[in-house]
Amino acid sequence: MAWLFLFLCFLGLELAAGCLVSLWFCAGCLGAWLGGLAGVNFEGQLALFVALSFLTLILLRPAAFWLAGVRPRRCGTSGRGTFRRGEPGRRTDSGRTEGGDHGASA
Repeated sequence: MAWLFLFLCFLGLELAAGCLVSLWFCAGCLGAWLGGLAGVNFEGQLALFVALSFLTLILLRPAAFWLAGVRPRRCGTSGRGTFRRGEPGRRTDSGRTEGGDHGASA
């Protein structure tokens, strides 16, 4: 019963956030709940939860980007890489600056 409660909590969080924050945990909870109904002990249920959550994360995140038609962006603090596409003065992965006037006069 606890797995079903956790499923509803994670689903509520996902519906509130709407950006693939906890959807993979929902799948893990459902698998663990079904394992509990089948008579699997708690350690087995926990293993099902972790395995299904991880598998869903690996499969769902790239599929979501593919369906949305966007490529995931790199994030970091080194100052390299594109943080927001098309914003003037931002650096691309190759180190070139995109957008802006680049010091050219009209």
